This record gives sequence, structure tokens and C-alpha cells, in this order.
Amino acid sequence: MEDSTNNCARKTIDMADACAQLGISLKSGYLAAARGEIDCIRIGRRVLVNKESFDRLMSARSKGSDISEGKGGIPCEKSTVLSG
Repeated sequence: MEDSTNNCARKTIDMADACAQLGISLKSGYLAAARGEIDCIRIGRRVLVNKESFDRLMSARSKGSDISEGKGGIPCEKSTVLSG
């Protein structure tokens, strides 16, 4: 029997991976998420970044858009907090 989870692509990445790919500190990543510049969800204490939004952000960044200081970049929805 085949494991069905192998066929599912992840919809999120963790904040540490996102920051590493962006070349920013973890603190900067959390601050960007709080400003709505990185689309993420919080589950308990864990913060996960929406992979689709992150891929668009990386694509815009590779095309020369300046995402710092609110210039250009991809507008993201405010972070969602899930409580359990």
C-alpha cells in the first residue's frame, strides 16, 4: 500500500526556512510577518509561511522588486492566528 502523504505537496514552510531563503534573520522574518509582508499562520507557538505566497515573493524578488521598506514586493494577507 502506498503512503498518500508522499503525493501531497506541502502548503507551508517554517519561518526559519523562509528566512534562510530570503537571506534575512529570523527576527526580521517575524517582524515582516507582523507587518503583513510575509503571509503566515500561527498554530500555537509555531509560525508557518504560506508556500504559494512565499514563492510569489521570491519570484518578484528575483525579478528585481525591492521588498524592503514596503517598496514593491507582494502584498500578503494579515497573519492568521489559530488557537486550539
